[in-house]
Amino acid sequence: MVDKIKYSDTPEEKIIFVDSGFIIKNNAKNSFNNYIYIEGNNDIYDFDLIHLFLTNYSVALDNYILNNTIVNTQKEIIITFGEVVENHFEETSGHVKRISEMMYNFALLLNFSHSEAEILKMASMMHDIGKIAIPDSILKKPGKLTEEEILLEARMLSIIDVFDAMTHKRVYKDAFSTGEALDYIRNQKRKHFDPELVDIFISNIEGILDID
Repeated sequence: MVDKIKYSDTPEEKIIFVDSGFIIKNNAKNSFNNYIYIEGNNDIYDFDLIHLFLTNYSVALDNYILNNTIVNTQKEIIITFGEVVENHFEETSGHVKRISEMMYNFALLLNFSHSEAEILKMASMMHDIGKIAIPDSILKKPGKLTEEEILLEARMLSIIDVFDAMTHKRVYKDAFSTGEALDYIRNQKRKHFDPELVDIFISNIEGILDID
């Protein structure tokens, strides 16, 4: 049973005294109404400290809700992008959903936490996002691409990317020598690399590697 209601100096907070204790309501701006019930004689408690606790709790709760809102919005954007790609290609119907679900389950089997698995699930939905910027005439072409459909710049970059990756150490491999990398690129011409660009690259490797 409520004995009396006492308002503090600020209108956002009020203290309600009851038979067995008291209730403090902190109604801060842009926050939910937060209550705390404390049993016992109010004379032994520091109300300033209690008020500080409620204020901090309100801020933490607001931040938590805002963060969840942002995360949910990001999820919706990712799912929408994945669906855009999927809907553009009839043969991939259900692909994004299957990939994301399998990724989630696989991650759990590998002892990832549920939150980590959820991140991987969302990220996997984006694995085909680059298709959006590629013309259908290229993506859906049944035969080989023409000179105009593989851009010169892309063919140049593919050689440089592989060479640099091979000749630098990674945590999972040692660096190959320049000669070994060039041998690999030479063997892959007409398979993965433009043969004319391969010959030019190899013949001018010293000048290409002349980096400040």
